[in-house]
Amino acid sequence: MPDTSQISELRRADKLAWNNQWLEATSLYSDVESRDTKEGNVEAALYAHVSQYVVRAESEPLQPLLIDLQQDLKLPIAATPELRLRILVIQGMLATNFDAVLAKRVWSDVEVEARKQHQYRLMMRAIGEQGIANFYLGDIRSAKREVVRAWIAAKYLHDPAAHVRYESVYGAGLVELQRYKEANRVLDSAIRTAASHPGVAYPSIAYNAKIDALREAHRYDEALALASEYLKRLPSDHLDPHLFELRLSKGQIYEDLGEWNKSKAEFASAVDYAHHVGFWRGAIQAGNLLAVAQLHSGADENALKDIDDAISANAHLPQEIYSLPKSLAIKASILNTMKQENASDRLYARSLRVANILLSTSPTPNVKRLLIGDMQHIYTGYFESLVQARKLGPAFQVIESARGRVEAEALESPPRDPLQPSEAELKLESLNESLARTADGNERKGIDGELYELELQIPSDSPPKTLSHSPISLKQLQRSLQGRELVLEYVLDDPRSFVIAITKSNAKVYQLIGRQELRDQILRYRQSIAAKQEDPTDATRLSEELLASVPEFHSSPHVVVIPDQELHLLPFAALMSEGRYVIATHDISYSPSSTVLDLLRKKSGKSMGSNQFLGVAPWTNEDEWSFPPTRFGMPVPAPLQALPASRTEVQNAATESRENASVLFGPEATETQFKHLKLGQFEVLHLALHGYADVEYPDRSSLIFAPEPKGPDDGLLSVREVRGLILNARLVTLSACDTGKGPFSEADVANMSNAFIEAGSRSVVSALWSVDDSETARMMKVFYGYLGRGASISEALRQSQYGLLQDKQPPYYWAPFEVSGDGSLRL
Repeated sequence: MPDTSQISELRRADKLAWNNQWLEATSLYSDVESRDTKEGNVEAALYAHVSQYVVRAESEPLQPLLIDLQQDLKLPIAATPELRLRILVIQGMLATNFDAVLAKRVWSDVEVEARKQHQYRLMMRAIGEQGIANFYLGDIRSAKREVVRAWIAAKYLHDPAAHVRYESVYGAGLVELQRYKEANRVLDSAIRTAASHPGVAYPSIAYNAKIDALREAHRYDEALALASEYLKRLPSDHLDPHLFELRLSKGQIYEDLGEWNKSKAEFASAVDYAHHVGFWRGAIQAGNLLAVAQLHSGADENALKDIDDAISANAHLPQEIYSLPKSLAIKASILNTMKQENASDRLYARSLRVANILLSTSPTPNVKRLLIGDMQHIYTGYFESLVQARKLGPAFQVIESARGRVEAEALESPPRDPLQPSEAELKLESLNESLARTADGNERKGIDGELYELELQIPSDSPPKTLSHSPISLKQLQRSLQGRELVLEYVLDDPRSFVIAITKSNAKVYQLIGRQELRDQILRYRQSIAAKQEDPTDATRLSEELLASVPEFHSSPHVVVIPDQELHLLPFAALMSEGRYVIATHDISYSPSSTVLDLLRKKSGKSMGSNQFLGVAPWTNEDEWSFPPTRFGMPVPAPLQALPASRTEVQNAATESRENASVLFGPEATETQFKHLKLGQFEVLHLALHGYADVEYPDRSSLIFAPEPKGPDDGLLSVREVRGLILNARLVTLSACDTGKGPFSEADVANMSNAFIEAGSRSVVSALWSVDDSETARMMKVFYGYLGRGASISEALRQSQYGLLQDKQPPYYWAPFEVSGDGSLRL
């Protein structure tokens, strides 16, 4: 039997290892193994021996170590529960960086064994590790659920090392999905947790992810400084996994700066290390980056060799699909550059098939949007290669397979029952109310943290998944178009962008300037509009780039825009052509995609509601409430500005549009009252209220109803809740600020108007920025007047905006409103 000092030494080593201080623990394990081997304590010696494998794996090939561990499990002494569990844990840690299939199986065994031995903290760690494995296997839904579960459990089980790990992993995932603000919040929390627990290892995952987030924000000096600080803190100076991640980050910084030789050197070193230890996932990641760097520096043959090596590395992990679509698309791009078009086309098509498998496991609509954005270069690369080959029909379908996908799947899904709020959602309502009642900064920060954790645990509210997403063909779209109607579908990229111009009888693609140049022009023009100024120079320049370069535009008065990226925030009606605003000659509508437009038009011919109008105006009297609900972006609770003209606006809309009208004014216009109505019977919904757009956390964007202190709801109808509504409306008008604004990814936009389309509305009128309620009331009276006289929704909106323009009002007052969905509808 080992003496007390030996047991104490082993426990010290285990405590260090539990807190991920493996380098310090390994020295103690080595001493314990030597002593116990001499004294014949075989079981304890084996326990200490396998515990050293974590550090060995940083410089030795992983596969032989995993084989050794598998052999150790077969030893008779390994049948004891404690030793068997230990070997499985070490095996799982190594497998996490080697093979996700093996890692998932081993950590599942650890979960079972830990539960049997009542080691519940280890059991929850095993669940978190299964989540990491599921991410690489492409099961994003399970990955999020399991990692978040382990992260939250670690907090309440007082396991700071696990808390830091899973919070860091989740934050790193957010960086991967380009959610940088949210990622920094999570990563900073992980770093603070580690700093407040001195025994916990340096949070390397969090720091690596922060370096990547700084790079994406173009804060290169800060990113390199943090990398240097991180390098100094590394526990050893040999090439280990931490240094591998650091090399990747630095290589990407140099890539952004155009320093290709430095970039290639960093990536090549990372590839060499990954191959040395059999870290195939790292070899894929670094190989992809190295191949792109080679291609940009004109070394096509080297690029092809490097991407072939990356794809070969993927063959060692046949069931890990997360990186495979990118690898295939990179090779396709290289082959296209080398004029091997047929081989390139086959690889692009294969990459899209794998991407579709990955997208099918998205846990929420927003994650699906983010994944599409993360893989956007696959779609744009394939699109451009097909355009070069003069295959416009297939090119159109490629870009349509990404555009408006969430909305299209919602429209294609079978009818569903109304969603009932879960226990977590009810608690969310309560926390929102608590947030609204306090102005104390620390208290608000604490509630905000609780809200964030709770939101992570709320399951997906997305509609049932369809078996496959089938984008519309070019000919199908043309059959659904009306005479003199033009669809403009934009594809932004650098160094060039494109627009597909589609009429009933013709389709053609035109080349535009690059995304970066367009983005700068759009930002400058929006700033002019926000200052309530007219800016004919930028309005004309943007029109020349986006509209005038398309000959079909001049003969097509009805235009449907399928925007991309920054174009989601550009009011096309406020562009100028031949000295006049576009709104003077064209009606403009928008759609998430051509596929969505076609689906809406097919549904439009079906039975509608009961020819009824519902109007809602909570903010009619400034004396009614002093502290309405607020959200995360508002620093303290404060009165929202009254909208006295909103009552008149709703009354006029009700009079002009329908005799059979229902209205909710003032204190009666609560969220609860609104949701309790049979919303599916209304043909028109007009909501004149405040809106809150949260660009970073889109599901938090809300419409603000009248407060109800003792009611079941918080007064905030969020995007998440809107998706759960059952609507059958031809028109929803959101006469609220920022309802058309949302975070755009590379391929889509998440906003309130899109949520209403998902819920069943055929068209939605919304605003891109805050609007003046008196001018809005005046414009809406004209809008509904034209609708009542038989005009289409887009034409009625054009006429109402043009009226303000004729009164010499700048675009600030009339340009924010736009119609999404099918603007050709008539009421």
